[in-house]
Amino acid sequence: MGTMRIAICDDKTEQIQIIDSSVKAYFSAKHRNDYELFSFCKSFDFLDEQEKNPFDLVLLDICMPGMLGTDVAKEIRKKKKKTEIIFITTSYEFAVEAFSIQAAHYLVKPFSQKEFDEDMNRVLEKTDKLEDKSLTVKGSNGYTTISLNSVLYAESDSHNLTIHCLNEEVTARMNLNDFYHEVHKLRPGLFIMPVKGFVVNLSHIKTLKPSEMIIEDGKIISISQRLHKEVKDVYFDYRFNANNHEWNDFSDN
Repeated sequence: MGTMRIAICDDKTEQIQIIDSSVKAYFSAKHRNDYELFSFCKSFDFLDEQEKNPFDLVLLDICMPGMLGTDVAKEIRKKKKKTEIIFITTSYEFAVEAFSIQAAHYLVKPFSQKEFDEDMNRVLEKTDKLEDKSLTVKGSNGYTTISLNSVLYAESDSHNLTIHCLNEEVTARMNLNDFYHEVHKLRPGLFIMPVKGFVVNLSHIKTLKPSEMIIEDGKIISISQRLHKEVKDVYFDYRFNANNHEWNDFSDN
């Protein structure tokens, strides 16, 4: 994903130093230096910089003078920025509110390096998965390279495969199982086979119901009865882990 921009926002200098050291220790242990680290003592200074050049991750204290960290997070979410948020605070008092703002994690002070590393591992695993990949497929008119993020769904018809993307449809000479294994290898956890004949990109499901799903382009795809629970579990696990900002109700309506 390139260089990761990380912000520390805490009103106490000593806490900034502790978190700063934890970040550096984490990346050093992984032999990685592909990050930039910034520190802010004031919420408003952080938000000014976030507006100009959004961060990939903010390590955010909750109890700060002038503006609570939860309110800072709400401002980030209003702008639809894909900034990951780890709250670092002194108690679990704000935990429910923190996760309602789709925080990645909630770390209570004082924390160990092991606890910090575990939270960072989850965030980096998530952001790495969000990085786009591409797949080259062979069709009747030659080879076409498609972005996996742009794939809505793929459906099989005899020996051909039609891949429906955001701005195009691509016909490929491959079977559906081979396509699924290829995309799963490139982007684990992004695609699912809800019923025979279809592979669906979880990020482009607009509405999920017990027996069917509606894709962003309006396509309705049935869900196999035996896969109903698995599809539901995988879908909501993806939505939580991807920190998606648009949640869909799973209901019989």
